[in-house]
Amino acid sequence: MKPNRKIAVSQSSKSGLPPGALVHVGDRDPSPTQVRYFVYNQDFIKEEQLDTAAESFPGEDQFAWIKVSGLSDLEQIKQLGVLLSLHPLTLEDILNTNQRPKYEIFDEYLFMVLKIIRIESSPNAGTEDKNNLTISSAQLSIILTDKIVCSFEEGESDIFKGIIARLFDEKRRLRKLGSDYLMYALADCVVDNYFFVFDRIGEEIEGLEDRIIGGTDSDVMGEIYALKRNLLNMKKLVWPLRDAITGLIRIKPAFISERTEIFLNDVSDHLYQLNDILESYREMSTGLYEIYLSTLSNRMNEVMKILTIIATIFIPLTFIAGIYGMNFASMPELQWEYGYPASIIAMVVTAGIMVLYFRKKQWI
Repeated sequence: MKPNRKIAVSQSSKSGLPPGALVHVGDRDPSPTQVRYFVYNQDFIKEEQLDTAAESFPGEDQFAWIKVSGLSDLEQIKQLGVLLSLHPLTLEDILNTNQRPKYEIFDEYLFMVLKIIRIESSPNAGTEDKNNLTISSAQLSIILTDKIVCSFEEGESDIFKGIIARLFDEKRRLRKLGSDYLMYALADCVVDNYFFVFDRIGEEIEGLEDRIIGGTDSDVMGEIYALKRNLLNMKKLVWPLRDAITGLIRIKPAFISERTEIFLNDVSDHLYQLNDILESYREMSTGLYEIYLSTLSNRMNEVMKILTIIATIFIPLTFIAGIYGMNFASMPELQWEYGYPASIIAMVVTAGIMVLYFRKKQWI
């Protein structure tokens, strides 16, 4: 569930503070900090409260997942840092939600930062023939030790409900493998969600293209700029995460087994695929902009052509009217009984001949 309001805290708020000072930086989610603690192995799983977690940390053949949602309770996060023997700079990075995707290896744990992408509802959602795609990101920090995975999310979400369901299914591989596989499962879930967002972006691009060709919407330009901005933000998330996963596989840290490394290779492949899709979408968004300008220019040319044809038709009519509008007493047709209808007929015939000529040339 997403909060109704966030409070932005800038990096400048830490000015003058010592390294490792626990200050939340970024969009502060006002939702309370919630901690869920899972202990499991191949034969059993149970969920406990945080206050008993310190006394029941996983045994010799057990693993644990500490799932933290919300970063508002700094004291509770500090206690978890003490419990997991986290470096003060790691806690500082967890609370700074403006981090780029990365990984850091310490003696006792592996620290990794990912970004969860969300599609938010827009105030104009549901408007006919309108694209109202608003994308936001939330930071996910993961601590991996030999037996424990601790994840920190900015706010409460249901992105990992499938992983929790898999944990409670004794037939799943998640219960049989170690904590490094759970870390992989969390990262894979985040990356898989990227595909859902990219599918929505692809639908938006198709919708914008149809509206541009239809030429019935004057708000398309603003939506094209919003699309390009979303794609730029996605690039800032996908590229660093791809480099982080690839670097993690290359370094082969002791916390990740060879069997889990194979699965991480699959995540890396997905990120390369996402990168290719992202580049194609960026090219398509640029193409949408060019198509819009071309369509706008074509519509302007059509208008100018019609106006030019109308003006051209009236030029000889104006010439005839101008001649017979001169005030000369000796004009031949001045006293002619049929002079007026003859001039009108001449104008109509002239206009008709010009219209037929234009149609023959396919100008109209």
